Amino acid sequence: MIGDEELIRLLRDEPEKGLAYMMDNYLGFVYTIVSGKLAAVTGREDIEECTSDVFYAVFQSRDSIDIAKGSIKAFLAVMAKRKAIDKFRRLTGQANEPLRTAVSLEQEEIGQGPGQHTAANQVEAAVTARETGQELVRQIKALGPPDSEIFIRKYYFGQSTRAIAQALAIKENTIDKKISRGLDKLKLALGGVW
Repeated sequence: MIGDEELIRLLRDEPEKGLAYMMDNYLGFVYTIVSGKLAAVTGREDIEECTSDVFYAVFQSRDSIDIAKGSIKAFLAVMAKRKAIDKFRRLTGQANEPLRTAVSLEQEEIGQGPGQHTAANQVEAAVTARETGQELVRQIKALGPPDSEIFIRKYYFGQSTRAIAQALAIKENTIDKKISRGLDKLKLALGGVW
């Protein structure tokens, strides 16, 4: 398998060849992410279409990919999550839900809604949750490989211990121990918030 820098060069210099290589090596990974987000609301055809959309989007943005910010695999994971969430919202009719929520919160804050005092509390709670989430991500990354990847696979992608063990070629009981120790580290780092 070629490295990320070589793959970027291939995507830029020989785009079709680079895309084919990327799909050969990451199709299953991207499909798993997309399927995890969409399987409950749609069938295989939409999941495959969304997976294709991910690779097309990467192909389209190949000149702006900066591997200094993360690996190709991480870039694909983020892109897959975004595309899957967009597709989920379109399929479930929730495409404008964030806009409706923002408008209703704004109306409540300026006294046009019934819960004008609770709107500020909701915004504060949302900001606090977001900050806690960002700190959690930082702390998971600080665990280092393979622990951080185990946590992402377990709690973000919802993979079973067996699937993680197979993917990373690590014994299942080792995965369980790493998760247990990692949870202790995260609780300590986050001051019991998580």
